[in-house]
Amino acid sequence: MRQLFIVHIGNYLLSPNSGVYQKYQAIYQAMCPHVSTRLIAFTDQILSAPINHVEVVKINKSNKWSDISIWMEKNLGEQDVVWLRYPFASKGLFELTQKYGSQIVLEHNTNEIAEAVQIQKQAWLNARFGWKKVLSRSFWKYTWNTWISNQTDEAEWGVRCLSNVKGGISVTFELSEMLHARWENYQVMVLPNCISTFDFKWMDSAQKTRGDESIKLAMMIGSFDYWQGWERILRSAQVNLPIQTDIELDIYGEIPPWENKQVNKAIRIRNLPALTKSEMQEVLPHYDMGIGTLELFRKQMSEACPLKVRDYWRLGIPCLLAYNDTAVVKYPKLKEFNYFVPNDNSILPWNDIIEFIKSRKVHNQDAQEVIEITKNAITYEAYAQEMADFLFKK
Repeated sequence: MRQLFIVHIGNYLLSPNSGVYQKYQAIYQAMCPHVSTRLIAFTDQILSAPINHVEVVKINKSNKWSDISIWMEKNLGEQDVVWLRYPFASKGLFELTQKYGSQIVLEHNTNEIAEAVQIQKQAWLNARFGWKKVLSRSFWKYTWNTWISNQTDEAEWGVRCLSNVKGGISVTFELSEMLHARWENYQVMVLPNCISTFDFKWMDSAQKTRGDESIKLAMMIGSFDYWQGWERILRSAQVNLPIQTDIELDIYGEIPPWENKQVNKAIRIRNLPALTKSEMQEVLPHYDMGIGTLELFRKQMSEACPLKVRDYWRLGIPCLLAYNDTAVVKYPKLKEFNYFVPNDNSILPWNDIIEFIKSRKVHNQDAQEVIEITKNAITYEAYAQEMADFLFKK
């Protein structure tokens, strides 16, 4: 009997509040009726309690690829497939794909080349010996842009890994094109990030109408990343903010203490703990708008499909977006329902955003239609058969 192993290397599958955990639980639930499915977390952590549906495999961090190879040798049958979230290329991943590549499908969530360079550059800038000043000089900028930035494991091993595996799953059409540009024979299925039909099970209401005139915004962050748009919000809160409007912005997820700033008395910012799925259903309907990714250009990307945005939509909440959402291409109603700003670092047009929110408070009849689109089309259950066909095709 064939099996699907959904595999993640690291600790995100061990945290019920993480987007990775929620996504893979949703895929697991959608795929189980079609194929025997197992969730595997390769980690160096020791757990005090079991995690729902997750099988934990202990590995040595310094020897992880050898440990994973040994596990695959013991557990993989000839017809089985491994769905592996792309962990950035390396010699270790390359050697694994040489041995088991015909049974591995890689999941791609980002522009790996650009993000690898950005992570490397950020590490240099954070170094204690003052690379920030060094890199600001034109000669060193030229050296970085023409030589150093290309010296990543992703640049060296990425294409070799892609050429060894069965295929790839891309969360956007844009990433699919990037992957084909890297390896033209790469077999790719575009599968946008979705949620589960189970997320609607206990939902009995959508966005709630409040009696006060304040504007309430919510922003959920799985991790504090430079492309989320926090800096853009801070810059925008210092200018062009209507004094007459009372704005509350609640950030759900951890912000580093040095970044958590109160910048304008007209906008009150609170940093609150991340929400579970059940908490989202209780808390989020009281907000006027959810904030999606605002600076995706920093990863040299223009298209995305964040899970948090799907969670806003399933509750009938419009979003502030600064990218092309994969679902909007297929469902024009979603474009009308949300407010879009440019994918750059420009100041947010607060007056226009507030007018949009106020108009939605009066004319909110299409919220239920958006909930139905999300429920019927932006779930993994809707893609389950297509996923099975792609993963197990000969």
